[in-house]
Amino acid sequence: MTRWIQLFFVLVVAFFISIPKSSPSKIKFTEEIVVDKARFGVIIKDSDNKLNFKETNHIPYKVGLTYVWMIHLKTTNKKVTWREEFFLPAPAIIWDDDRKSAIRVSDDKKKAIKIETVTPENGWIINGWSIAEGDPKGKHVMKIYIEGEFVKEFIFYLK
Repeated sequence: MTRWIQLFFVLVVAFFISIPKSSPSKIKFTEEIVVDKARFGVIIKDSDNKLNFKETNHIPYKVGLTYVWMIHLKTTNKKVTWREEFFLPAPAIIWDDDRKSAIRVSDDKKKAIKIETVTPENGWIINGWSIAEGDPKGKHVMKIYIEGEFVKEFIFYLK
């Protein structure tokens, strides 16, 4: 699996700010942080090379296609720490090869854990991956924790 580049972070956040979608129930897990939106989908280019977000849990198997999760927080905290536990249906051939990465991969290559401390951009925190050659197809699960508390599970299918 290849790691999603930071440039997409800025672009995707800008798109999400303007997307009018219904949001899940608000989850208040601390006095300082409330999760009020959670979305999952793919980033696609239109005919004008403009990046767009498409909310879906069915991801077409296309090498290089980026899929992302985004969570909107209501918080006065300047920084938050999130953890992503990413479970695959079979071992990945390639995981992130960036040696500075905060990703830990299990010995069986079926689970990765990533932890980051970030400044929410307009309340949004985000992470994503790009499909790499040989990534396993099937059911994938991402469990997201913020400040050590479970907040969201994203289930999606790479087909």
